[in-house]
Amino acid sequence: MQSTATKPTPSFPSLSNECYVLDADDTVTGPLQALVLDHLLLNEGTAYWVDTTGHARTDTLARLAPSARMLNRIQVARGFTAYQHAALVYRVTELITPDTPLVVAPAIDAMYRDNDYGVDGAAMLRNAIATLTARCRETDTPLVVTCYCRD
Repeated sequence: MQSTATKPTPSFPSLSNECYVLDADDTVTGPLQALVLDHLLLNEGTAYWVDTTGHARTDTLARLAPSARMLNRIQVARGFTAYQHAALVYRVTELITPDTPLVVAPAIDAMYRDNDYGVDGAAMLRNAIATLTARCRETDTPLVVTCYCRD
């Protein structure tokens, strides 16, 4: 008689109403998406994902999600410049309510590293992070961020 080995079920940390900075490199896309989906399975509502460098890949999200309906609960916005990203962060803070289960901002610093058009990227990044974390704390919404580059 041959026994079939079962794959261990991954366990994810429970996300409480805190700001989490994941120490990760660019290969974090799959694990980050799995963490987000796991959290949404346990909580009601729509999550907001402010993307920069393609972490919200629909192919891996669709492969990991238990159903297509789960994907409808993740609203993704992607900025391609520091100005766009900052505007999206401010827009998302207007949408966050106490019923929002999660906000995700991977590679939050990526668009602010170039000083294009005389932009003070460091100041814009500080303002975006401060605005986002303040609103998440105010509404007791978990926030998960990663950094593109470690200084």
